[in-house]
Amino acid sequence: MEFRISLDSPVEAENDQIQGHGSFQRTVNGIRSFLHAGFNPIMTTTDWSKYGKFAQETDAGFRSVVCSLSAPQLRLKILPLVLMGRCAELIRPYHEDERVTEKCFDNFDINSLQCASSRIVTSKGVFVCPILINDTKAWMGWTLNESLIPYTMESPACYTCRTFGLTCKNDDSVSYETRLSQNNEEVKVIEKENV
Repeated sequence: MEFRISLDSPVEAENDQIQGHGSFQRTVNGIRSFLHAGFNPIMTTTDWSKYGKFAQETDAGFRSVVCSLSAPQLRLKILPLVLMGRCAELIRPYHEDERVTEKCFDNFDINSLQCASSRIVTSKGVFVCPILINDTKAWMGWTLNESLIPYTMESPACYTCRTFGLTCKNDDSVSYETRLSQNNEEVKVIEKENV
């Protein structure tokens, strides 16, 4: 069993600007709880650098978070920015031409996208993916059995998934996973292409 925790910046003020006041401390406390229970959670962050925001989001910053937690090792997964919600407010919303089309899938295996084979189960029902749990169009039903139908990729977030190879999976299809070592002896950045 794996757990992922969202931390948009290793700098408390930056993270709280995105996720709300106090979220950094709640997240760090959550990581401590997972570590205490014997789990090694994955810290998930987004790449704001393309938009010139939050320049302090670096491996060094996350290493300092790992050291402050006295964690022997934590994983960091860096995702491309999805221009929805708070990100749309801070950067910009999607442009009208940033949508998935049939042409997007010429010479592309749609099965490499999470929505082709996975669902997210919540107290509000089953959704096509974790990014769209607040989108009623991404609601697939109340049960997994009901959700086993194809999803029409009409959300602008689908554009990011297809264009940047975004995947919420934690397995070998992860685009970037950085293993940060507390003693700084070993820092590996694994770049993997989606198959």
